[in-house]
Amino acid sequence: MRTNELTSEAAKRLRGAMTPAASLIMILLLTAWGLILASRALSLLIGSLFFEAAAEEMLFSAVSAAIGIAEFLLICDPLWLNARRWFFRLDEGFVPLRAAFYYVSSVALYRRAMCFTLVLTAIRFFFALLCFLPAAVVWAAVCVVETADVYTLLAVILDAVLLILGALFSYYLLSGLFLTEYLFITEQEAKAFAAVKRSFRLMHGSRSRLFKLLCNLIPYFLISFAVVTLPLTIPHIESCFAVLAKQLLAENKSDVRKAPDGHHGGEYVFTE
Repeated sequence: MRTNELTSEAAKRLRGAMTPAASLIMILLLTAWGLILASRALSLLIGSLFFEAAAEEMLFSAVSAAIGIAEFLLICDPLWLNARRWFFRLDEGFVPLRAAFYYVSSVALYRRAMCFTLVLTAIRFFFALLCFLPAAVVWAAVCVVETADVYTLLAVILDAVLLILGALFSYYLLSGLFLTEYLFITEQEAKAFAAVKRSFRLMHGSRSRLFKLLCNLIPYFLISFAVVTLPLTIPHIESCFAVLAKQLLAENKSDVRKAPDGHHGGEYVFTE
């Protein structure tokens, strides 16, 4: 399926489902904004109780950041996994909005989703750190050196080269994770590290297709900078990702099998 055909199929999937899709994104955005406000309020409360001295301002900032990160990791990431699962199922026909909260319907499901997203976020962070740390080290060295000479210029050029190489390598690594969440949501017994390993194998030779799709979606990414447009742009973006994921899974049937009866994850499931 060509990229244009893929985006057309994604738009077709959204017909009749745009209202619940936009509502779902609005719920996620309001949740995120609510968490930001709650994090700020909690940080101010803790600061007023324990960090009154100006010398403790840095520690207070660290605590505030930790609270915000914890809220997003423990709440937003599992909720987003629910949304991705909902968009993945749109080809089944009408999918009720309540299905977008599958992983918060029980403690066991939420715990499983939370553990998975924590592992996946840690892997993504490690990949990003691995790719951009050399450029960051060189840039830090340039900032420390106060003199501007030919060596500083060479260091700046080296830093630019490392930054470009880091961006290319990060795309290679992060694109290898593209199918991880889709493998997870289609099999109730899938483990995070096993899904990551299988995703890298399935994405071998398919990174260019994902890259073409991302390029095709650039206008949607740009429009998304106007936050009010997110309920309209994100559904199309997620629908495109879901169509590509289902296509890749369908093309690698040796690595996936049909879902058992009564399973609500999707058409294909992850196999060990």
